Amino acid sequence: MAPTTLSRSTLSAPAEIAIDANGDTLTALTRSDGANTLVFVSARPAGGTFPAPSPLSAPGENASCPVVKLDDAGDATVAWLRSDGANKIVQAAYRSASGSFSQAVDLSAPGQDASCPQLVVGAQNESTVAWVRSDGATPIAQTAYRLPGAGFSPAVDLSAVGYSASDLDLAGNAQGDATVAWVSSNPPADVVTTAHRPAGGAFIASADLAGSPTSPTGVVVALDPAGVSTIAVIGGSSEIDAGTVFTTGYATVDSVVTSGQSVVVALALAVAARGTAVLTWRYYRYTSDPTSTELVEAATRPGARTGWTPATTLASTPTQGGNGHGLSVYLSSFPGAPVTTVDPSGDATVAWVTLGSNLLAATQPAGGTFGSSIGVSEPTEIVRPGVIAAQDDAGDYTIAWLGSSSPGACGCAAHAASMPAGAAFGPPADVSRGSGAQAPLTMAINGHGDGAAAWVQSDGSSIDARVAGYQRTPPALDQVHAAAGGSVGAALAFSISARSLWSALSTTWAWGDGSADTAGAAVTHAFGAPGTYSVTATTTDELGNRLSSTSSVTIATPQVAHLPTAQAAVNRFLPLLLVRASRLRGELGELLGIASLKGSVLGETVTLRCVAKCVHALRQKIRLRRRADLHRKITLRAPLVLRAGTRVEIALSAPGLLARFDRFGFARNHHGLSAHIAAQGCLSASGAPHSCP
Repeated sequence: MAPTTLSRSTLSAPAEIAIDANGDTLTALTRSDGANTLVFVSARPAGGTFPAPSPLSAPGENASCPVVKLDDAGDATVAWLRSDGANKIVQAAYRSASGSFSQAVDLSAPGQDASCPQLVVGAQNESTVAWVRSDGATPIAQTAYRLPGAGFSPAVDLSAVGYSASDLDLAGNAQGDATVAWVSSNPPADVVTTAHRPAGGAFIASADLAGSPTSPTGVVVALDPAGVSTIAVIGGSSEIDAGTVFTTGYATVDSVVTSGQSVVVALALAVAARGTAVLTWRYYRYTSDPTSTELVEAATRPGARTGWTPATTLASTPTQGGNGHGLSVYLSSFPGAPVTTVDPSGDATVAWVTLGSNLLAATQPAGGTFGSSIGVSEPTEIVRPGVIAAQDDAGDYTIAWLGSSSPGACGCAAHAASMPAGAAFGPPADVSRGSGAQAPLTMAINGHGDGAAAWVQSDGSSIDARVAGYQRTPPALDQVHAAAGGSVGAALAFSISARSLWSALSTTWAWGDGSADTAGAAVTHAFGAPGTYSVTATTTDELGNRLSSTSSVTIATPQVAHLPTAQAAVNRFLPLLLVRASRLRGELGELLGIASLKGSVLGETVTLRCVAKCVHALRQKIRLRRRADLHRKITLRAPLVLRAGTRVEIALSAPGLLARFDRFGFARNHHGLSAHIAAQGCLSASGAPHSCP
């Protein structure tokens, strides 16, 4: 969808973004209020617009690195860092889906700096925030959490006194479980330490991951829906190990790969239902000058209690230089960690940027193996580090990146591509609608595949925060109104009310009578023949997603009603309601009536006059002067300004004259009938009931 500018300011980072199951979107960004940098938020309801961002952090001091999460119901939590004038303090605020944000609360204590917070949110806005803060001697891992209906707990020290914490990572699931893992300095060797909090409870005492490699240099953690944690570790000797911590506290550690003469640079881990996990990494293997090799590899664990498959090489690229020099060159242009996703059924996708700045991906069906790599970006595009991807509950995959046509400073365009489950990648879409986008790029996708991406974009005078939506679900129907039935030639009203998460909508109506479709959300249609018709309204968004609604309409031949018999009195007029359509407002046209006469006396008359809601007098009299007039069809025709409620009366002058009225209608501007036929039937001036012959 077309991008939206959230804020025009001097920004250093794009908006953080979250989207719930209904498509409601919340962004958090930093922006100056003229004196300090504050955290601002903007919440957009599904199908609505982003309002101007409003401040969430207090004025007077600088705030930074906001993180935002929504649960599926739209409840929100935001955490960030704010200076108290001396140190950086972790703060947070929360709100229900229909409420306003609480006052910001301090989560970390004053007196020492805290790191940027990490945040996970489960059902009913159960939240966990984790960070690293010095206790005055060593950095320690800390957390605070919030249970449904309560406020945040006091800060909890996770790491032991005297043990330095680094490389902290936090993971959570939709149920509210949370696991924190970090590298704990424990001379003479460092170890990996973990702490777990079950949904609705407090953190269990931290424990070292027994059997993990010594002197670890990196750790990532993921949590499956059952609360089982998977922890991947880069060892000091560049081996890769993975540990599984069960909710009972039982832990296993498997050696995934031993890299030998290599340096593991980055890990990526994804876990799905039933403990299915995919671990990917890229590393630099040096052999001898002048050539070394850069590899992207992956291993899979089918279930929480199963082992890991042997490593699969997804890409192998020769590089220039060996040993230390080659590694330095490699790291100076490192294209970023692989991006790994697994859907609930266990299908996995891994994407990475090559040393040649192309974006590739490889897929693996559940229980299968990885196929050959697939080009995602255009071959000539230079893709920048910081690719982001997500896979929804149905397995549909979305990936976004920044790219340019030349190296150097990133006057980039934000691009995205999608791959439906079991299908191929579609062509890249220009999300930013032009160049000027700057790294990094953020993105959020919900379980239905709807989402949004955010970035900053420079126009030369300011750096704007921008957001563009992505939509996979079709429009939603609010209401449809279709006439159940009517008469031939009658204009019937039809309307539909639908909403879309991000897109403008267009509607067409197919009438089922062979006539051309009609475009518009509210239309009218007249059917030319009696019968039952299936009328279908199709609403389409900009991406081609469709919503259809079909109604049955029954069209009848105009009812032939026997008009009441007039009394014997001469010139007794019969009232005839001609117009019932309230939409008519002073239509100028011609009244038209056709009657078949039978009589025996010359000189009789048929008189037509307007008696109610008349703009000007209408009176027409036809005198039967010849014998032939007594057995013929006559036309009653007169100009008339027709309005709702207009009444016309007709009279026969004498007994013995019988008129059969075959048609009455109204011709607007002399181009076809535009009002319902008021009545058909027979009228006699004999004073006795008379049926049509």
